[in-house]
Amino acid sequence: AAWRPRAPTHHSEVVRRRARRMYRFHLQCHTEWGESVFLVGSAPCLGSWDVEKAVPLSVMGYPQWMTEKEMNLIGLGPRVEYKYLKKGPGGVHWEEGPNRHVPVDPDNPHVVVFDDVFGKIRPEAFGMEERDDRPKLEDLRAGQKCVVVIGSSVAEGYNAWRKHGWAWRLGEALREKYGYFLANVSQCGANTAVTKARFAEAVGPWKPDIVIIGLSLGNEGLAHCSPGERRALQHIFETGMLDLLRMVVAINAVPVLGGVYPNNDYCPETYEMLKETNRTMSSWGVPVLDWLSALDDGRGRWKPGTWHDHAHPNTEGHRLMFEAVDLSLFDPAPAGDEPELIRRRSSLNQFDRMERKTSHSALDPEVVAFKEEAMKAAPGPVDIARSFDDGRGFSLVHSSWALSIRNKTEFEYKMSGDWGALCEALRAAGLGRGVYLCRDGSALDGAVLYVWNEGILANELKVPPGADAVFRRVIVLSDNGGAGAK
Repeated sequence: AAWRPRAPTHHSEVVRRRARRMYRFHLQCHTEWGESVFLVGSAPCLGSWDVEKAVPLSVMGYPQWMTEKEMNLIGLGPRVEYKYLKKGPGGVHWEEGPNRHVPVDPDNPHVVVFDDVFGKIRPEAFGMEERDDRPKLEDLRAGQKCVVVIGSSVAEGYNAWRKHGWAWRLGEALREKYGYFLANVSQCGANTAVTKARFAEAVGPWKPDIVIIGLSLGNEGLAHCSPGERRALQHIFETGMLDLLRMVVAINAVPVLGGVYPNNDYCPETYEMLKETNRTMSSWGVPVLDWLSALDDGRGRWKPGTWHDHAHPNTEGHRLMFEAVDLSLFDPAPAGDEPELIRRRSSLNQFDRMERKTSHSALDPEVVAFKEEAMKAAPGPVDIARSFDDGRGFSLVHSSWALSIRNKTEFEYKMSGDWGALCEALRAAGLGRGVYLCRDGSALDGAVLYVWNEGILANELKVPPGADAVFRRVIVLSDNGGAGAK
């Protein structure tokens, strides 16, 4: 967790501390016995590059170190350069690489600079203000248009300097241009499930006119899950986003979706899924902020110079995300009436009547129902479904009692017990033995699939091009050959 100072008790203490505390520095560093960590840099308060005058850091819970000395960098130019070093019985050990640097802001902030790991030097600094400077509910004026951003760490501004990320920049632009108020209620680490759970408490009190939802497939687990789980997690993300859209409409606000964005741990398959989800979200009839075009390097990863770590953009990346937002979306009418987004509210009663499909729409009810039941039964992450994907456009996703089959290719596929890779995937996924029946009005409506032990298919099923069908288990076969209705 990020370090926070102890809150002072008296107002006089607040004034005293704020008047002189400017910058602190935080670092993770492993040391040998007898070694200590120091900071030295171009400013006089940082020793002016004199090792003998280097500023010591104190252990804040090993291996976390932080400067105790309060350093006023104001008036020392647009930026100050520095490095960390270790002193011990073996002498002085400097961290290798270019000098670190930190911006010196003219508005006299009180910032903790987070420098990650000794020797790992980022191209841009990341620091957060010691006090929470986010807008408060009492700052919202009567009659002022309110925009709420709810999302995860990227929406919150992490790894942008002073957390002035895309949402902060958007808030400043909307305030200066239109007089709008923006409240950011994002939470680090949030996914769709967490955001739905906290939506009423976090968003409701603001009574917003517009809600921007900024979440990622990465926080659903797509970047690091097993290949068999990818389709299910993609599906859960998309159904979760649809749920959040409905929740926004239910409070008489207008939804805007933050688009998907890169992650340096995505592989070719997950990159294709990322683009597929981007296209799917764009078909839902609500505005989507296109961040993939601005940040994608062509492999689903961040463009050079735009990322702080595998999952987060840096200050430059956040700037590009902001610049990808079309401010005319919020532009008031020429006569000074409601902005276009807010005028759309009169037609929002049609929202639930419109069909909004996910990338694997056939399994929507089954995945949602199974997820809810599984979450009740077991705490922590839930393995909701696994999938088979041949990498060409033929894929399966299953829950405990249903199997979704999708053929995006122009060819007919034949499923049978002779398809070893498919049967092995079904066996590993634990697909239950039984009789599965399709009754969804699709091209496979009325088809039957028999599944025996070890995921072996007992009959042959031809899957035509473009098929998107769901099979429900209607008869459960026991190990002794008995059967029971589902």
